Amino acid sequence: ERPLRQTCKEIRNRGGTCAYLAGDLAQKSAADAIIRSALRRLGRIEILVNNAGWCGTPKTLERVRDSEYERYFATNVRPAFFFMRRMIPLMRRQKSGIVINVCSTAGHRANSILPIYSATKFALRALTQAVGKDAGAKAPWCVSVSPAGMNTAMRRSLFGKKDAEAQQSPAAVARVVKKIITG
Repeated sequence: ERPLRQTCKEIRNRGGTCAYLAGDLAQKSAADAIIRSALRRLGRIEILVNNAGWCGTPKTLERVRDSEYERYFATNVRPAFFFMRRMIPLMRRQKSGIVINVCSTAGHRANSILPIYSATKFALRALTQAVGKDAGAKAPWCVSVSPAGMNTAMRRSLFGKKDAEAQQSPAAVARVVKKIITG
């Protein structure tokens, strides 16, 4: 919750409005609660950004434990599925909306030491494409953004501080997402 609280504080300090709910996004009930809360507060939802992600220690496929495999899919795919399954019909009824799924270049070109991470990012891209094709010219617009390495705590824990500092900033990716939303 601390990062959520800090982000809301920054948004409020810049004159914006912010609220957050914490929960286990791998559980359908968390997605439902967040959507209900947002609809109650805002009346409608125009933008859905699925940005949950987890990456375990780099290793080859035969060294991946079952629990890691489960966590990859529970974090990187399930939340997007739950949110999209609930939001797509709402956005269609309101005839507006955009869904942005944050994928990874590992979902375009697999990484041999992150095989399950790559698989989940391929899966998220496929889900994005399938929903986008289904929507056609109707709402919602459904796109994915696939950043390369980013200077995040996750990257630092996996590859070290020096590597992380050589990567793009999360703010750069946020600017891309903002550009998609605002045109």
